[in-house]
Amino acid sequence: MTRDGKIEIMVASSVYGYEDQIKQICGLFEQLGYHPVNSHYKTMPVDPNKSNLDNCLDAVRKSDAVFGIIRPLYGSGIIGPTSITHEEMKLAIALKKPRWFIAHRDVRVARVLLKQYMYRPGGAPRIGSFKRTDWKRTDKPRFPRLAIREALLNAVIHRDYSFYSSSIAINIYPDKLQISSYGKLPRGVTVKSLAEDHLSVPVNPDIAHIFFLRKWIEKIGIGTLKMINECKVLGFAIPTWHVTDNSVTVTFPGITVPFDYSEGISEGIREGLNKLIDEAALEGINEGISKGITETLRQSWLEIIELLI
Repeated sequence: MTRDGKIEIMVASSVYGYEDQIKQICGLFEQLGYHPVNSHYKTMPVDPNKSNLDNCLDAVRKSDAVFGIIRPLYGSGIIGPTSITHEEMKLAIALKKPRWFIAHRDVRVARVLLKQYMYRPGGAPRIGSFKRTDWKRTDKPRFPRLAIREALLNAVIHRDYSFYSSSIAINIYPDKLQISSYGKLPRGVTVKSLAEDHLSVPVNPDIAHIFFLRKWIEKIGIGTLKMINECKVLGFAIPTWHVTDNSVTVTFPGITVPFDYSEGISEGIREGLNKLIDEAALEGINEGISKGITETLRQSWLEIIELLI
């Protein structure tokens, strides 16, 4: 900690190619009242009699916390078989320093390696937060898992299966999640009564009985109350219902599902095109064309397709 009481956070990251980002990150820490420690930001003490690695490790030891960034050039500061950034993070773990490790978006393998820290076994993904006065992490689910599960079960139980084109729709928006089911509310049940004690009147009693035997639901009409309570306990806005002549929609407001809409599309097209070309060559279909598809041409096709999506 600095003399004026500021918490010192070591920013461990490769520098080359990311100079502007490092300046922005360190500047943000300063705005938040912390003291960022980073060699590129000119805030890391340097002993001319020590190596770059030793100076960086000393900074880790003296800092109150470590913020590590895994980048594609993770090993740009190569020191023999390892790198400075790697050794900084290892030391932070060994010293049990308060620490956060994030992966740059271009490091796709990190999504697999760090999944164990993003999700709890058998649970929903969670958001971790810290208070300025407490280094202990507080976790909060990204969405009310049990409430959404209950809404899906209700959609299946109360769906009107007499229409061939009837369906259940799950729509994810930037600021809400909606589950719609074809059909109507059971007789005697209103939108208002869903938030109160009410009788269980399943539209499809056989399906409801199967769910009851599996211990997925209760037969006392408390499903919607459980949804509301779950959202309140976890700090989410309570769900709302909207009924039309042929559909019932439950909306979970304020639930954000951050994801890249294009993520996976390029990989899927690449895999599909490769498979088609390989199968054509294997089966002898259009043999001349298959043989004429060189690896360079194949890559050119893939690059053109990726530009179009």
